[in-house]
Amino acid sequence: MFFQERSSIFSFNLGGPQDLFYSRNIGIIDGKIVAIPGGVRLVGRLGKWDVGFLDMNTAEFNGNPSENFGVVRVRKQVINENSYVGGMLTTRFGFDGSYNVGYGIDGIFRVFNDDYLDVKVAQTMITASLIKLPLPTLLFRVAWERRSEKGFGYEGGYAYWGKDFNPESGFMFLNNLHEFRAKMQYGWFPGENSVIFNYRTGVDFEMLRRIDDGQLENMEISPGFEINFKNGYGVFTGLTYRKEGVLGRFLFS
Repeated sequence: MFFQERSSIFSFNLGGPQDLFYSRNIGIIDGKIVAIPGGVRLVGRLGKWDVGFLDMNTAEFNGNPSENFGVVRVRKQVINENSYVGGMLTTRFGFDGSYNVGYGIDGIFRVFNDDYLDVKVAQTMITASLIKLPLPTLLFRVAWERRSEKGFGYEGGYAYWGKDFNPESGFMFLNNLHEFRAKMQYGWFPGENSVIFNYRTGVDFEMLRRIDDGQLENMEISPGFEINFKNGYGVFTGLTYRKEGVLGRFLFS
């Protein structure tokens, strides 16, 4: 419960399950539990701002130094009740002098009706880093979407993951990539007398290209059709076309 209560305020989503802060990095090394001597966690509101603060120390373990984890998250509603701007700072300091710092700003804006603009920019710094150009340490994401289960819905987005972007207080498994994604769907509700709650048909597209050589990492196109019943059951059927860009040749004996 210590990490879970109002945990959403500490979210700075970087795409999929990736996040600038991931609480399970605290107190675990290589799947083994590390002692946590103490820490503090505060969440609440200051005026119109949502505020989250965490500071925690872990003990030395199996040659790994004691560490201090710090997180500050602020977020404020703007324009309307469905829009906000915010920022986050994460720090991970080792008592051997190592460090990792991540920070970013984000915003979700309800532009009109069900149309939203989602923007995120983040950067990381690591021990003894002296990078003349900041681009490799940056993450940038922008998306425009229509959030509607009735009629047409859509989404289009682009993301850039720099090859040196590495939030050690967070969770990342992708970098050195450009991402292009799009989605189109159409949904409808048959009415009160039907046992069916809604139908949805659509197609998802995602393509990742490596920044270094510009070649394809992977691409996926997924058309599908979905039915949801009022009793809670549902049916989904779809097709997936996937293409992978491999770095080397496969050798078969």
